[in-house]
Amino acid sequence: MDNNGLLSAHRTDAEAAQVRACVQRIIRSDAFRSSRRCQEFLHFIAASALKGEARLKERSIAIELFGKAVTYSTAEDSTVRVTAHEVRRRLATYYAGEGKDDPVRLVLPAGSYHPEFSMAAPVQSSPPVDASQSANQRQFPWLLILAVLIGCSVVAGAAFVILYRPHPKTALDQFWAPVAASNEPALVCLGEPAFFVARKDAHRRLLERVPSSQKRPFRIQTKPEDAPWLDLWYMPQDLVGVGDALATYRISALLTRMQKPNTIKAVGDVPFSELGRYPTILIGAFSNLWTMQTVRDFRFRFETRNGVNTIVDPSVAGSPWQPSYNDGLLIEDYALITRVADHRTNQVTVALAGVTQFGTGAAAELVTDVKQFSDLTRSLPAGWERKNLQLLIRVKVVDSSPGLPTAVRLHSW
Repeated sequence: MDNNGLLSAHRTDAEAAQVRACVQRIIRSDAFRSSRRCQEFLHFIAASALKGEARLKERSIAIELFGKAVTYSTAEDSTVRVTAHEVRRRLATYYAGEGKDDPVRLVLPAGSYHPEFSMAAPVQSSPPVDASQSANQRQFPWLLILAVLIGCSVVAGAAFVILYRPHPKTALDQFWAPVAASNEPALVCLGEPAFFVARKDAHRRLLERVPSSQKRPFRIQTKPEDAPWLDLWYMPQDLVGVGDALATYRISALLTRMQKPNTIKAVGDVPFSELGRYPTILIGAFSNLWTMQTVRDFRFRFETRNGVNTIVDPSVAGSPWQPSYNDGLLIEDYALITRVADHRTNQVTVALAGVTQFGTGAAAELVTDVKQFSDLTRSLPAGWERKNLQLLIRVKVVDSSPGLPTAVRLHSW
């Protein structure tokens, strides 16, 4: 090990054993347990590094680990890059939670597939105190510190009397009060949309059918004769939507300003047992299993009808509420803001979920903006801040940017 705590390439047997134990702890952790592919990827690159092999290349990982053909092209298949990105994200989650005290740190630098291992810096012991010091020498610093503390308390008390002005709680403060009041850190649970990726030369062939001047969503017509080369792969738990990511950023930033500790996890990393242990903020609807289960028995809920994702209210004629499109572009979306308390655990769940990512982004902006939320809550009934709440909102979308939301329906109980 070098002076910076970095484990060198020439590791001792003891250091190698520590690294192997670290890898096993990470693989068994909640951050990695839900993704076998990430577990195998991490084990593969760590084993390669411990053997002292040459730095891994994307192509060699694809062939040796994922069983790709020797004709594999990194330009057409991003499996290795996507998996590496996911592993970095899960490592950050691990070291922010379960692994915060792990003596070995495993880092996968961006743009590299060669992991780096380092040991936590040892705690420096203080030099022994000379027992022969006189009583006066030992007491003087404490008398001085005590005098300084008394002086500071007097000044601080005067400053408190002069400068302190109680700030009235805003409507936004009242909305988030149950989360802030919890003794547990907040859990922000981010949805993971499933998507399909064209493999082999399918990506290139499909792009050839898109006009070069095309700037709007475009439906590519496939033909029966395309079947031999049209190779699509289902890719769960790899990417997040831009709107959901921005919503997560807004919520985490708000919680930080509230001085509320918070952890961000993807829905695949959150077991059902965690939902009742922490105040939880769910981001996304159809990409977030826990949102769908949370609201499924409430007044407003999400459903897919005739292949169209919607928000419905079974008790009201005229629903469902569904997005509107013009020439393939989304021009209107709907979102549901839900806040419900579980009296069995004394924890609260907040769900911010649009039918599409634009609705989710608008919902998150609404509940993090003091003025927007204050304007909207003027129409809410008295006592809403002490009740469970569902708020259905509509948002106009112009050039892929959501505008200010308007309230459509409210249910509180």
